[in-house]
Amino acid sequence: MDDIGFTYTEGGWPGSNAKDTLFFQELKALPLKKIKVVAFGRTKRASSRAEDDASLNALVRTGIPYGHIFGKGWDLHVSEVLGISPEENLESVYESIRFLKKHMEEVSFGFEHFFDAYKENPSGAMKLIETAVQAGVDWIDLADTNGGCFPHEVASIVSTVTRSFDIEFAVHCHNDTGCGVANTIAAVQNGVKIVEGTVNGYSERCGMADLCTVIPNLQLKLGYPILEPGKLQQLTRLSQEVAELLQAEPPAFHPYVGSLAFTHKAGVHVDGFLKLKRTYEHIDPALVGNRSDIVVSEVSGKSNLNSFLRKHRLDHLFADRDLEGLVRLVKELEFGGFEFNSSEESLVLMLLRHCGKTSRRIQVNRLSVKLADEAAPDAAIGGAISALADNRADLPDWGVPIGASTIEFDGVFDFMSGRDPIVGERVQFSLTNDKASLNHLVEGFVARCSEFFPELAGTRLVDFKIRAINDRRRRVRVVLEFTDGSRTWKMGAVNSSVANATLNATIEALEYRLCMGDLGTFTQPEANPQTLGNLVSAASDSRQSAFADNGR
Repeated sequence: MDDIGFTYTEGGWPGSNAKDTLFFQELKALPLKKIKVVAFGRTKRASSRAEDDASLNALVRTGIPYGHIFGKGWDLHVSEVLGISPEENLESVYESIRFLKKHMEEVSFGFEHFFDAYKENPSGAMKLIETAVQAGVDWIDLADTNGGCFPHEVASIVSTVTRSFDIEFAVHCHNDTGCGVANTIAAVQNGVKIVEGTVNGYSERCGMADLCTVIPNLQLKLGYPILEPGKLQQLTRLSQEVAELLQAEPPAFHPYVGSLAFTHKAGVHVDGFLKLKRTYEHIDPALVGNRSDIVVSEVSGKSNLNSFLRKHRLDHLFADRDLEGLVRLVKELEFGGFEFNSSEESLVLMLLRHCGKTSRRIQVNRLSVKLADEAAPDAAIGGAISALADNRADLPDWGVPIGASTIEFDGVFDFMSGRDPIVGERVQFSLTNDKASLNHLVEGFVARCSEFFPELAGTRLVDFKIRAINDRRRRVRVVLEFTDGSRTWKMGAVNSSVANATLNATIEALEYRLCMGDLGTFTQPEANPQTLGNLVSAASDSRQSAFADNGR
């Protein structure tokens, strides 16, 4: 965030919890260039003096020159929540700001529930702003804390306020009506100079204004000079990095930075896009560090498939006459529960097999996977899915449990390796206790296969995702990601048993690696610029509000 050019980031509430206190203690070791890390707190309690207030003194003790305190100004909150008079509330705001200004270089005030306060009592809301200004506040944050406003309301109110005071204002818009970004834009167009939001819009309830949408909207659409040249291209990586730190799914559908923001799926759309990109893209995705993509699905046509084959450098293997049959195959597979957006290599392998371009190298004659101490037939599925907080696991740190204390693997395979195929090879191994997890099951099988196929040496599992398919057959879809140290690939499978789906995906992943090696085409498709980079770690916790200042 420092490198990209954010002006402020909220560092947390010192004194309220051990983590935020420790953050400010370690902050001084970070080699920050521009970004101002702000200590967050509240106004003093009406019953105490500012000099004695624990919250205010915790801000001062950080040694940070920038402080941001919030206070209430909505009559409903002042009387019903704080239980004090309007006069006592004004005194609390005034004394808190005056005290902090003696110890900190810059003090800002967050007017919580400002828009609700203004709509109910305009003169009272303006009086609170006037009090903060008289106390010496540097700038004031106008917050739509409930997220209930619409853009026309924000525009009208902000216009009145910014014309009434010679001070800079910020805006803080929650997204409870889905208007967080639109309200923020309306505020900027009516005089606000500082925008408050979060990366990917992460916040309580419905979230708040997503800076990854606000910034390109202001800069690319409205011409505000938010970030320096070249910095906007880092926005997609920032979005991905914050999602990764939270162990959350990257925001695929988010404007500008989502992996699907410039992805084209429908056949008619793809046909137009391939003729002229502007027909289906509102900006060049490279401006925000993203890229265009074309995927194959049940609504795809030949244009999608042609583009897909070129992307994977396989178009030379297929004739035009093959495409109609391949499109039908894709539609049938997706109707049956397959989903290729998350594992394109699954589709590559199926297309090659369908047209006779490859044959199976690992053939299963008999396979038995016994789960001892399993509580119920569905425990493997339910246990695995409930264990994954966000349908994902970071392997191999904690693995994917399957509701069993022991896994017994016993199978007979044909390994078609070179001129000397091995027929009827028995593969057995056991996993117990903390090793009785799906990732260890995969690793054990890959290790045995590597004995027969040396080119599989070094292949390891790096990610494991499980999702339930919403149908009556209680099936699951697994997607495994593998690497050999220089390349990565994904493979998916669908089954009513999570263990069987995992093994099917593993076998197919190894088949894909062997097939691509045989064809001499095992090169990565065009690199996705959203691959996570090592961004500046300062204030990367998505709880922290980030401020993009377009006025300085």
